[in-house]
Amino acid sequence: MSKTRPVAIGTTAWILFAAMRASALVLTVPPASAPPAAPVSVVVVLGDGGSRAVGLQVDLSISHDVLALDGCSIDPTLAALGFMLSARQSPWNPGRMRLVLLPTPDGFAAGARLPDGPLATCSGSIDSTAAPGRAVALTLSNAMAVDATPNALPVAVEAGVLTVGRPSAPLALRFVPCCRQGKRVAALQRRCGSGPELL
Repeated sequence: MSKTRPVAIGTTAWILFAAMRASALVLTVPPASAPPAAPVSVVVVLGDGGSRAVGLQVDLSISHDVLALDGCSIDPTLAALGFMLSARQSPWNPGRMRLVLLPTPDGFAAGARLPDGPLATCSGSIDSTAAPGRAVALTLSNAMAVDATPNALPVAVEAGVLTVGRPSAPLALRFVPCCRQGKRVAALQRRCGSGPELL
């Protein structure tokens, strides 16, 4: 067999994969960060959709020992277009949330399509014992989408990163003289007193 044949087959496969990837809907999760015990929001975003999809499903997963998700809400733009969101936490994996976006009856009748942009926002709180500086993946899996035909659409996913930030430094106050060099600092102040100043 010619040595050029495997190379040609490999090149063709790469081109087909690249073409499929180029035409796929892309789901991403932007980076998020918050200190321990603080609330944080995780957003799922659709890109390269071209307003083709009428329905979409994807699983959002995060280490449950770092972030406990309380629930998810649909983006207001999609709600106005006539879409509804179902968000269910896996009973076997509390760190996984399944998101399903479908048109309402009125949205379906109006021919609603999913536009590029935020789809859903999931909220929760960073665990109080999470170590500052720790980074964990925000992964997407089991992604599916359909058009109005309904035919399946290719979907690509890109993971994000959640970083545990450092707690804010406590606010420090010190008292300094209100009068400097014998001058009054306020027209209504008759005597030198003392007041707080931020460090």
